[in-house]
Amino acid sequence: MQNKKGINSLTSYFVSIICLIGLIGLGGCTQESKSSSEVTVSSGQGTKGGQWEYLGGDAAHTRYSPANQINAENFEDLEEQWVWDGASFNAQSGRSTPSYINGKLYTVAGARRYVTAIDPATGELIWSYGEPKTGRYEYSMRKDYGKGVAYAEIDGRGVIYISSPAFFLTALDAETGEPLE
Repeated sequence: MQNKKGINSLTSYFVSIICLIGLIGLGGCTQESKSSSEVTVSSGQGTKGGQWEYLGGDAAHTRYSPANQINAENFEDLEEQWVWDGASFNAQSGRSTPSYINGKLYTVAGARRYVTAIDPATGELIWSYGEPKTGRYEYSMRKDYGKGVAYAEIDGRGVIYISSPAFFLTALDAETGEPLE
């Protein structure tokens, strides 16, 4: 038995080394490197028109936006316009990535993951949604802020999705915050 285990672990070790060598070899098969001035970044679907519909900006999670209003020349002149206070949702800090969709910011706040729609020009709350209290929340092992919301357009209607700490998936009307059935 000892010998068999030793052979299996040795085989596993060599397979891992071969895979690593293969990956390193594939890295050498890429195109010639470009200078930094020649590198282009795809704007991706989620960043069109200044939108940030996905957690990573676009479906490819590039975290890239072609927006150019803020640049090296005007960065020092930027001023804080407003601060959104999530204290009424028992939020200790902002841990989620907000999504900017059709003129609204959507995010989650607090351990119960209240979904909020915020006016980006003023910081005013437009609507909020909190899941109903259930026993499932009390016993949930994942009471935390989550990473944010998901967005989709279904039959021309904006839909915000949230996964709650109680393991419910809820679809909300993006305009009103009302749950959809």
